[in-house]
Amino acid sequence: MMCIHLFLLTGPHAGDEFQVLQQAVLGRQEGNEISLDDKKVSRKHAKVFREGDSVILEDMGSRNGTFVGEDRITRAVLRDGDVFRVGATKVRVRLEKPVTSTPEGASKSLIPEIPQVQLRETAMPRGGRPSTVEVKSGGKGRILQFHKIEDKGGLFSEDLSQRGGLFKAVLFLGLLALGAILFYFAFQMGSGGK
Repeated sequence: MMCIHLFLLTGPHAGDEFQVLQQAVLGRQEGNEISLDDKKVSRKHAKVFREGDSVILEDMGSRNGTFVGEDRITRAVLRDGDVFRVGATKVRVRLEKPVTSTPEGASKSLIPEIPQVQLRETAMPRGGRPSTVEVKSGGKGRILQFHKIEDKGGLFSEDLSQRGGLFKAVLFLGLLALGAILFYFAFQMGSGGK
């Protein structure tokens, strides 16, 4: 039987992971298997469950709808890597085949288990670094997700994004003062220096 893992990508609980055994109801209500603190989510919003060898996502009559990608659905078959949205919360689906157990008589290693790390890269921007990297690690089932804003070019683009608010405010005021001085001299020259 395939393991179903749901990773919350956005919202107050971003990074949380849930394993679904047979079915899980997502919603705001406290008794749900996956309770979401999202005002756009209905009390019982959607349900993820097994149906034969398939994993199904079904909207439970929610007001704001359930979406797989950009498509609003009432019922959909989920595949590994699909991202669906309930309210403002995005959820990634991971379907994994169970790990086979050690055959009887085989000795188990005395070395402690090392957490698995999986890297997934998307488009490669300039500089050769991935724009999105996900790291799945053992432990509490958290996902660490890094996003690199791709360089769009322009003056100060890389350096200015690394600066604090005070620096940006002083830079803005300095440019504003320079503009005012240039405007003053242009006005003086246009009026004949009177």
